[in-house]
Amino acid sequence: MSVLVGTVWPTTWLMGRTDEDDGAGIANVLALPVSGFSLVVGTVSLFVAWRSRLRTDELAVLVPAARDLLRAVVKGEAATLARLLGDTGRARPADVGFVAPEAAEVWWRDDGGSASGSLDDVAVYYRSLELGRLVVLGEPGAGKTVLALRLLLDLAADARATLDHTPTARVRVPVRLSLSSFTLPEQPCTPSVLHERLEAWITGQLSGAYGVQPSIARELVADGWVLPVLDGLDEIDPDHTPPQRAHRVLDALNQPTGDAPASIATGKSGCI
Repeated sequence: MSVLVGTVWPTTWLMGRTDEDDGAGIANVLALPVSGFSLVVGTVSLFVAWRSRLRTDELAVLVPAARDLLRAVVKGEAATLARLLGDTGRARPADVGFVAPEAAEVWWRDDGGSASGSLDDVAVYYRSLELGRLVVLGEPGAGKTVLALRLLLDLAADARATLDHTPTARVRVPVRLSLSSFTLPEQPCTPSVLHERLEAWITGQLSGAYGVQPSIARELVADGWVLPVLDGLDEIDPDHTPPQRAHRVLDALNQPTGDAPASIATGKSGCI
């Protein structure tokens, strides 16, 4: 109301200087208080809207984004799994072993879990791991991708059930990413710097493949809403050469992001 009070005197003064026969002039003078009031109301509304705008790190933004990402991942990867399974459309459980590989260049740390299992219970095995870190080994055509997809879809079902039960819950959305599209820097860099580049690459993949807004994608990755399922670790080194680039990626993945290294699942042929 102070705006109206403040415009009374100028309006009265202008009316006194306006000819009684000048209808347009009188109308313009009378419109001054209304215009000023509208301007201030509009400015206040913009200010309130700016102050109330949700930040990308708030649950009200991240939960719907995670749910949308989860829906898109399940739709795409279920179709991919159906194509890989061919005519039957049914994954036949394969006996697999969850054991430490025997290789001179591998340091193994037991992370809990059973010693053997099948395709049907790979998600059960993964949930039993203390750190949630898994590497899938096997020769070409052994079914690593099918195993990874089955793990991804089972974990996605868990996340969806959690959100259905508790709409504001924090979940991990499993997202399969092909490491063949990740470009390592030509110059050597520390594992921590390479880890930052990996996070930036994952953020770009979420935006490019799934249409997640870049700022929200960056927050989802940084805040642990994404469980990377990295495929093709064996494809980033030239054939018949030592897996030096793969070693660099593993060193980067082993960089702690909190109290422990980040949860992750990777797949490759053979041992590294």
